[in-house]
Amino acid sequence: MKLDLLQNCNKRIENYYDINGKYPLVFQNFDDTPLYENIKFVKNLNGIITFCFIVNCEGQPGSFVVHQLDSDFQPKKFSPQVIEELKKLILELPISRHIKNLIIIITLLSRLKMAKSKIYYLSLILIICSCSDESIKKTQLNNDEISEKYLKNCAWQNNLHSEKWQVCIDSAISKNSNIAYLYQQKAMPYLKTGDYYNGMKNLDIAVRLSPNEYCSYRGFMKVIFMKDYDGAILDFLETKNISPGEYIMDHDVDFFLGLCFLMKKEYTIAEDYLNSSLLNDSKHGEDWIHYSNLYYYAIVKYKVKDYDESLITLDRCLKIYPNFANAIYLKAKIMDEKKLFSEAYRLSEKAMTMFNKGFVINESNEIYVNYPYQISMTDITNLKDKIQYKIELNDL
Repeated sequence: MKLDLLQNCNKRIENYYDINGKYPLVFQNFDDTPLYENIKFVKNLNGIITFCFIVNCEGQPGSFVVHQLDSDFQPKKFSPQVIEELKKLILELPISRHIKNLIIIITLLSRLKMAKSKIYYLSLILIICSCSDESIKKTQLNNDEISEKYLKNCAWQNNLHSEKWQVCIDSAISKNSNIAYLYQQKAMPYLKTGDYYNGMKNLDIAVRLSPNEYCSYRGFMKVIFMKDYDGAILDFLETKNISPGEYIMDHDVDFFLGLCFLMKKEYTIAEDYLNSSLLNDSKHGEDWIHYSNLYYYAIVKYKVKDYDESLITLDRCLKIYPNFANAIYLKAKIMDEKKLFSEAYRLSEKAMTMFNKGFVINESNEIYVNYPYQISMTDITNLKDKIQYKIELNDL
């Protein structure tokens, strides 16, 4: 099997492929199950549409449906004549029953068709890539072998942000470009250093290859790292459809949806999602509830001026994380709003002490980027000074 041919095919895809992957092309048999696997397409600037994909050829293909893309990337069916031409070409290929995998590149010169003709000029290039199970075993490493050689003994032996990390991952991808985890590993250093263009370019591929695994992860990166709340909402809603009950970074999807709407200042929707998350966790007992769920729910209640409910929620939060400076700081703000200045001042001092000891949000990836409503010493100092000023005014 000539892997360099596959690599060249992938290189072409990398140059032209629509990274959003919104229009996958599928050849189907009678019972609507995909006949071909890992189908990808490219489109160059001259209007020539090229398909490049790996196909499993055990058994002769039956009838199938083909879709074309027109000039504005809208799917439409080929004419029956074109389908028959494609079927004839594929059925007449000299495919042995011993051939397990091959690469097919089909170029559709759709712009060259005659004005009154429905015939497409087809250029079919067939590259037989393997002829037996033994050759597959020798040339295409399985996932475990790739993980052992290129991750465990290569990438993971180096700093996450080193050039060597990327070299190791690229080597793994050259052996098997259909492992979603490799693209997630390639994306991670970029995302954690703020290079969101390169990070999302690779993470989008991971999601396309395995949406069940990485759609929620992409949503997490969008809400926490990129502050792309609308984009994150789309990913999390899709996750609820394809992977109900999914958890990401210790939280369910409703938690992150609530966070998105909180940051968009849509407090009613935020409250609904955060409350749903709390109810989901409480089914396993109060100990199962994450302090962050309570903290953000308390913030929503504070924003809508439901101070009493916010205080009740903060007390629940502090039972889980007793020295949590953020929760203590928010309680101080509420006491200030309620004009209980002495208590507000005491809490602001306590928040400052706990902040200095490091009792703040300690969520996953907090070392790379601040979570929403993370506080600073400046925030606490300003609140304390404001409360002190009000106390002094009252004493006059």
